[in-house]
Formats: sequence, structure tokens, C-alpha cells
Amino acid sequence: MKKILLLLLVISFSTLSALTKLDSLRLELDKSKGKERISILDTIQKEYLEIYPKASLQYGIEALALSRQLNDRQSEVNELINIAHSYRNLEEYDTALQYLHKSLAKANQLDDKKIIIEIQLDISKQYADNFNSSKAFQFAINANKLSEEIQFKEGIARSNFLMGDIYLMLGEINDAQVLFERSLQNFDDQKQPISIGRIYEKLAIINLENNELKMAEENFQKGLIYHNNANNTEGLIRCYEKLAAMMKDQGRTRAAQDYYQKLYHYNQELELKLSRNMNLYLYEYHNAQGERKRAIEYLQLYEAQQDSLKNFRAKKSFETHYQKIITELIENYHEEKTDIQDKHEKDLTMKNRQIVKTQKENIKKIEELKRLEKETILQKKIFQIENQKKKDQIEKLQAEKELKDLKISQKIRERNFLIFSSAIFIVLLILFYLNFHQKRELSKVLEKKNQYLTELTKELMEKEKELERQAKTDYLTELPNRNAMAEKLKHEKYRFLRNKNPFSLIISDIDDFKKINDNYGHDFGDFVLSNIAKLIKKTIRKQDVCARWGGEEFLFLLPETDEKGSAILAEKVRKSIEKFDFEFNEQKIHCSMTFGTSVFRKDITIDKCLKEADNALYHGKNTGKNKVVKYSLIKDKN
Repeated sequence: MKKILLLLLVISFSTLSALTKLDSLRLELDKSKGKERISILDTIQKEYLEIYPKASLQYGIEALALSRQLNDRQSEVNELINIAHSYRNLEEYDTALQYLHKSLAKANQLDDKKIIIEIQLDISKQYADNFNSSKAFQFAINANKLSEEIQFKEGIARSNFLMGDIYLMLGEINDAQVLFERSLQNFDDQKQPISIGRIYEKLAIINLENNELKMAEENFQKGLIYHNNANNTEGLIRCYEKLAAMMKDQGRTRAAQDYYQKLYHYNQELELKLSRNMNLYLYEYHNAQGERKRAIEYLQLYEAQQDSLKNFRAKKSFETHYQKIITELIENYHEEKTDIQDKHEKDLTMKNRQIVKTQKENIKKIEELKRLEKETILQKKIFQIENQKKKDQIEKLQAEKELKDLKISQKIRERNFLIFSSAIFIVLLILFYLNFHQKRELSKVLEKKNQYLTELTKELMEKEKELERQAKTDYLTELPNRNAMAEKLKHEKYRFLRNKNPFSLIISDIDDFKKINDNYGHDFGDFVLSNIAKLIKKTIRKQDVCARWGGEEFLFLLPETDEKGSAILAEKVRKSIEKFDFEFNEQKIHCSMTFGTSVFRKDITIDKCLKEADNALYHGKNTGKNKVVKYSLIKDKN
């Protein structure tokens, strides 16, 4: 019985510590060499990309080094792209662009046109995400021309989509619509359902801009079909969100309610997916740190959530197809439902009684097994005692026989035994000493290596923090840079979608800044920029964020602030700058700034809100400068 229990424990522990796919790959990696090792490193890097980007980066760097060592140029290009993707997931966008440009240079040497197209599209998308429209458009056009040259349909489709997205961001909706429709013609329905669904979303947004509500609804519905086929939760959420808002604005309350309910379910599914991925990330992290016990806990959570996700989808599917039928049954047959519930409760009570009865019977069986086990152990002990007695008797008889028959040879055997034992003892002693010495030397080597790795890890972490700070800070003004502000704008948008609290954007520009540089020099211009940044920091509130948006432009993000509040703050900043004396190298001047404000609303995008503030700024520039202009006051004129 004890052996059986021990076996069950071993099986349970083995189940808990079952190897994941990544564990298996790491075991294969230890045995691999050459191109096989590069292939396994590449697979591990891609597996880690979403759940543990830092580990993904480490494996990518190792694969890149091995590719260069083996002079495998194709693998080198692939690993440069993978490293760029890792940096992008770590939100180090400038570094990601550097590696993409390196991969493009290597791909040009190989003259592999499809890979060149893929990299150009990646670079274009990264520039678009960094709000650099001109460079994004340049690389998208290059990819489009090369795709047309070799008749690469997917490249044509993706490049047209990217160019359409850039035009849409710039407000050129007619050109954007033409490019999206071209893109749609080249995508394959079976292979790229997510991309097709995304195109229909973009076309629907253009329809909304043109007040073509029926067309917008049809295109969102088409987008839903493709996203649903691809099980793309994020795409479904976007479509349902827009459709719900449209139905609400049109007064179609029932339809809006249905869409909001679906939106709620898919948001729950997305949260469960994100939580599951986080548990997988924590498993991999603690596993890499050697904390096996904690790693197993997170692996169990991940597996439980995997099952929960399947159950959730089944539940969601049931509610989607049969919800209306269930609602009608509840409204028309409430009494019948009550009777069914009572019957169900009675059945449940009977089942519970049956379960309790079964449990009692199982307990009795377990007690009987324990009793039989005790009896078995007792019988075994009795048998052992009897067996030992017989053995003792046999040994006694043999000893007496030996005393009688071997008295003469006894001393010789004893002497030989003593010599043999001494020899064995000496050999064992030598082996023990050699083993001990080897372990001690190995321990010293491992200790030195661990110490070196610890110091190296600490140094890398410190450098990583400093690089992260520098990547998000403007070196001259010490304000957040454009990338950092873009991230904060995304977070503020998500917060708005949750709590519906308004937030405002202000774009400001130093008046006649070119003249300052021309008349007094760029050092004076840098002095003006850094001092204006200091004045802004002193004037704005703790919750407000100001970033250097580019050149002499500054962008303000004011959480939970309406248009009136943003105008008051902008006026306060304007006055503080107007009164300040800018004195540098015995030269003194006065400066002024013009401000344009806009409020984010549910019916616009961040880009649209930025464009509104920018339009208000340029209206102020064209009507006298040194003023604050609200977009709401000029939108009718535009």
C-alpha cells in the first residue's frame, strides 16, 4: 500500500512539473549545434516575443551572433528582424527602427525581394506609429513599387493599406478610401481574414466621416464576419464598440443594447486572455530564475485559465445564438420557469443525498482498505521474523561446520581478507579524495561564473533603465519626448473609454522662433527652449503632462479638463512667458507663444483631436499670434 501511495505522489508531481513547449525547446537547445541551434533559438525567440520580450531579445541576440559566426546571411537577416520586433514589444521604438534598417541593408545584399518588401512594410508601420508620416509613406511607396514589379499580391495589399492608413491619419479620406479598396482586391479571404476585417473597419470609419451611416453599418458588419472567422477578439471589440455607439446616436436602443452586451462579453474574454498570458510570462520568468515552485504555481493558473477561456467561449456562443429565445421564454413563461427551478432544486437535493451516500460508502471502503493494509503489514512482519529465525539456524549450522572443517585454513583466509580489505579501503580512499578535490575545484569555478553573471546582469539592468529614461526624454528641455507623449495619449484614451471623464489637448508654438535663431544664434534659441520648458513645468498642475512635440512646438495633455479649463491654463502659461526676460550672453529679449486647444470626444480619434488643436494654433498664428484659440470657436469657419 505504501508503494502505491508513493507511486501516486510521484505521478502527481510529474504532472505538475510537466514540461511546456518552451522547456522542451530549451532541452533540445542544449544538445544542438550549428544551423539546427539557430533554428531552435529562432523558435524560442518567437515563442517568447509576446509573453517575455526581454528573454526573446536575449535569444535573438544569441541567434544573431551564431548566424554571423556560421556566415549564414539569410538567418542573419531573419534574426535582425526578430530583434527589432523584440525591441518594439519593449517599446524601444528607435532601437527597433535601427535594427530594421540593418536588416534591410543585409536583405538588399541578398537581393531577396520578398524579404525586402516585408522589411520596408515593417519600417513604414514603425514610422507611422512614431507619427513620422513622411518617412512612413516613403517606405510604403517603395514596398508598393517593388511588389508591383514582382507581382507580389500580399505586398501590394499591405502597402496600399499602410498608405491608406497614413492618408486617413492626415484627414485625406477620399485618397484613403481608394487605397483601402485597392488593398481589399489583393488580400486572400482564406489566408488574411484579420487584414480584410481591418480594411472594412477603415472603410466604415470613412463612411462615418461622410455621414454614410447605412454603408458604415454594413462595412462594420462585414468586418465582424472576418474577425469572428479569425477569432480576433480585439477586432470584434472595435467593431462592436463603433456599432453600439452608432445605434445609440440613432436612437436604436434595442440594437445598441445587444451590441453593448456582446462588447461586454468580448472585453471579458480579452481580459482573460491577457491575464492568461501574464501567468505564462510569470511562469517563464520564475522558471528562468530557477524558482521552480513559484513557476509551477503560475503554470497551474495558466492551465486553469486555458480551460476557463474554452468554457467562456462556449458560454459566449450559446448566449450569442440563443439569447433572444431565452429572453422571450423568461418574459412569457415566468411561472413555468419557477416550477422547473423547484423541480431542479428537488433533483439537485436528491443528487446531493445520493452523493453523500456514495461518499459514506467510499469512506467505508477506504477504512476497509486501511484495515486490510494493517493486517497485511502485520502478516509481513510475522513472516519476516520466522524467516529470520530459520536464517539464523542455517547460519549457526554453517558456522559449526566451518569450525570443524576449516580450522587450518581459517588463519590464511583471515590474512587474505585483511589484505584485500586494506587494498579496497586504500582504493576507495583515493577515489574519494579525487572526487572531493574535483568537486571543490568545480565549485570554485561555478562560484566565479555566478558572481560574474550577477555583476553583468546588474550592469545590464542599470544600462537598460538609463536607456529607457533617455528614450522617453527630450535631451534639451528634459520634458517627455514625442514617443513618451504618444504612449500617455493612448493610456488617457483608454481611461476616457472606461470612466468617460473628458481630457483636453493644447498645442503651442513659440512665435517667430526662426528669427531668434537667425538674429541671436542657435545657442540663444536652445536657451529660450530650455527656459520656456522650466516656466511650463512651474505653471502646469501635477496631473498635467507637457512634452516637446517637435522643434519649437509643445503638446499639453490635461486629464479630466474641459475646454474652458484648458483655455484658462493655456492663458496662464502664455502670460508667464510673455513677462519673462530671456537674457543670454548680455543680450535680452522677450518671447511669446500661441496656443490651440481641443477636447477629446467619443466620436473622434486622438489624431483628429490633435489636428483640431493644430488648426486652432494656426488660426491664432494667422490672426496676430501671442494668444489662446479654442477649436470650438473656429470649427464653423473651417
